Amino acid sequence: MLRTLTPAVSLTYAIGDIHGCQHLLTPLLASVERHAGGGPYRLVFLGDYIDRGPDSAAVIDTVRRL
Repeated sequence: MLRTLTPAVSLTYAIGDIHGCQHLLTPLLASVERHAGGGPYRLVFLGDYIDRGPDSAAVIDTVRRL
């Protein structure tokens, strides 16, 4: 019999290529929370966190806090 090591999560959100754009990541995460309605969800980050955008350090801080 298989046992699940993590609780079942029905919502998964994929976020790709942030490229240091904290000013876009913050409202996106707020939108995800509203959409999830207080239930459990999973975030999957794909692509580049940093480079090209104006605030790579803030993006890294935000992602690490999640």
